[in-house]
Amino acid sequence: MLCIKSEVAEQLTPSMKRLIFFLAIAASVIVCTNTAITFRIPSLMIEAGFGDAQLSSLVLSAMQLIGILAGISFSFLISTFKEKLLLVAGITFWIGSDYDCLGSITLASGCGSRSWVVLPIVSL
Repeated sequence: MLCIKSEVAEQLTPSMKRLIFFLAIAASVIVCTNTAITFRIPSLMIEAGFGDAQLSSLVLSAMQLIGILAGISFSFLISTFKEKLLLVAGITFWIGSDYDCLGSITLASGCGSRSWVVLPIVSL
């Protein structure tokens, strides 16, 4: 015998509505920024002399594939690192952004000048 319970829908509180509104605004800002960057990449590559329209199309395609791979791997990463995922991502970003001068990690100005962006995340 199949027994079905009727559940009463929970009403949204004003604080929940504010949070939903804030998250919707934040998501729209992220989407608009990504769209603006995507539209601007081909013209920037051509103006800077990094390539032609075909290469910029390849770059945009690679960005989409990387996004798909990131989405697929997110479930594995969140189950592995749980609450420490932001810390691991911050450290990975820091190492990747500073590993660009003669193959060494630096914190001084110049090569490691972007380190201040990640250090507050790492200190959590």
